[in-house]
Amino acid sequence: MKGNSNTQPERLTRFSEREWQIKWNITRNDKTDEEGNIIESWDYEYANCKSPERDDIIEGIIRSRYSQSEVEAILSNAYDKKNMFEYLKFQTWRETAKEVADEKGVSTKQKIQVKMPLSFVLAGGKYEALADRVLKFAFPYEITIENDIEMVTVWFNKILTEHEFIANDSDIKIKQVIFD
Repeated sequence: MKGNSNTQPERLTRFSEREWQIKWNITRNDKTDEEGNIIESWDYEYANCKSPERDDIIEGIIRSRYSQSEVEAILSNAYDKKNMFEYLKFQTWRETAKEVADEKGVSTKQKIQVKMPLSFVLAGGKYEALADRVLKFAFPYEITIENDIEMVTVWFNKILTEHEFIANDSDIKIKQVIFD
């Protein structure tokens, strides 16, 4: 969930003996009112958890987005091509939860790898717009040859809306990669 405060928030707040709140991606985002005065403003993501222990923080963050039954459904259908995008979104969120619990704030080791024929992203290709976004944000990419077809591989730090659009294309491979 996303939150906002007019003072810098604490990373971990205790509400009661069994209720805590963890905050991450805390960024200052001051605003200006109608009279030109600067108003201190802090944006952040947060989740409620049972305790400040690592496992409870991870569980709280995951549960802030996915119920237990949703997790079971995602994991049960993980190898079905049409559900791969949802599985990757879940894995990205799970890695974020672990990174936050380990006080790193955001996931840095996980990448989303997208591999497709190079012709798909060249001018006139069916995913030309995706190529424009890749070049605009300067994601790393490599071009290889597989079975006499030039392939482009791109790594993203997080799931983009475009991934859902291409996830069901059988010529495109999307997977999670963990770098050491």
